[in-house]
Amino acid sequence: MLEDLIQEARTVILTHEQDIIRAAGSESECPYRLVELLQSMLDYAPSMEGKHYVSAAIILASSQEKDEEGKGKAMVNLAKSWADHLLLPSTSVLCLHVHKT
Repeated sequence: MLEDLIQEARTVILTHEQDIIRAAGSESECPYRLVELLQSMLDYAPSMEGKHYVSAAIILASSQEKDEEGKGKAMVNLAKSWADHLLLPSTSVLCLHVHKT
C-alpha cells in the first residue's frame, strides 16, 4: 500500500514537472530546483511515516486544483514551504551554531 502511494506521488511529480517549472517562474523569483526538491523529499524521507507524509502531501497538493496551472502552483507552494520552513531554517541554525564556536 505505501509503495503504491509513493509510486503515485512519483507519477504526479513527473506528470506535472513542466507545470511546476512554469509556476515557479524565473530563477531570480525562485532559486530552488523544486522538482528535484519534491523528488528528494520523497526519496530521502527518514522513515516510512515520513515517506507516507511526503507522498500524501504531494498527491493532495496536486489534487486540490482542477487545471494544470493550478496544480503546478500548488506543488510549487508545497515545495517552497518545505524549503523555507523545514530545510533552510535547519541550515541557518547549523550555520549559527558553527559561527558561535
